[in-house]
Amino acid sequence: MTAMNIVHMRVKPGREADYIANHRNAAQFDMPGIRRAWVVKSLDGMRDMLEDLGGGRGVTEPYSGEVTVEIGR
Repeated sequence: MTAMNIVHMRVKPGREADYIANHRNAAQFDMPGIRRAWVVKSLDGMRDMLEDLGGGRGVTEPYSGEVTVEIGR
């Protein structure tokens, strides 16, 4: 089974290079079952265009799940 998880976080100003360097160390991903990992920098400039989902969820909602189809490698 292939599964993915996305975790939203904000890196402290001026610490971006340290954060990326830390993740380039593959040894820290020595966890059972992990095969690959990605660090994704997202564009936060769109949040003001998004509608609140209600119920205290804010404008985005995280999901995790099993990958059922992988297209292109």
